[in-house]
Amino acid sequence: MKGGSLRIRNKWISCIIFLIASLLSINLVKGATFISSCQTLDTAYETYYLTQDIIDSSASTCFKITADHVTLDCQGHRIDGIDASSSKGIYIYYADYVEIRNCILSDWAYSIYLYHSSSSYLENLRINSSGTGIYLTSSTSISSNI
Repeated sequence: MKGGSLRIRNKWISCIIFLIASLLSINLVKGATFISSCQTLDTAYETYYLTQDIIDSSASTCFKITADHVTLDCQGHRIDGIDASSSKGIYIYYADYVEIRNCILSDWAYSIYLYHSSSSYLENLRINSSGTGIYLTSSTSISSNI
């Protein structure tokens, strides 16, 4: 009987260790959110997928990113403004390790504006008909494959 009790106790300990490890790893896994309109992206470790073109947006800022470790993947869709003064297509605000991928940006005063951001990555972007394509202020360590 002692051997059987020991095996049961070891199984319980293994289950508890697995449960604790699973709970600790939850925040390390990126989520996926599908979006179709301008909004604030404020969930850390989240990947946002744009599901359709945004045309003639009158928003002063289409996407404001305020959390670290955010990825915006436009999947080849367009983020289009109306050439409004001081408008921003994508505004990365006090957020680090942000990735912007596969976007077409047009008709913004600033297509991408990084403010107090570091270690961000820009990939496969097309920017046209905008006042300023990519603007950095108080930002460091930006990598790109544009």
